[in-house]
Amino acid sequence: MERLRAGDEKAFVDLVRRYQAQRVSVALGFVGARAVAEEVVQDAWLGVVRGINRFAARSSLRTWPFDIVANRARIAGAKEHRNSGPPTPNRGARARPDLP
Repeated sequence: MERLRAGDEKAFVDLVRRYQAQRVSVALGFVGARAVAEEVVQDAWLGVVRGINRFAARSSLRTWPFDIVANRARIAGAKEHRNSGPPTPNRGARARPDLP
């Protein structure tokens, strides 16, 4: 924690490498596309960097970034859902299933 607060880039890189895949998996639970999940996680890591000096250690350094990812992914997923519009008939289906 102190290394991160001191701006130690290696400490941040180590943290990202350790938890990146897990965080993307969490984000994928809320959003529809891997690219969106990766963007959410990247945004969450920026939130970690920006908020590290406000981190009060009420949670662990492992769970705090997880909470940031989950919250941002939840918001992104809700936006995706709102922007998807009403379902259209036969979206993705062939007009005539008997034709290739």
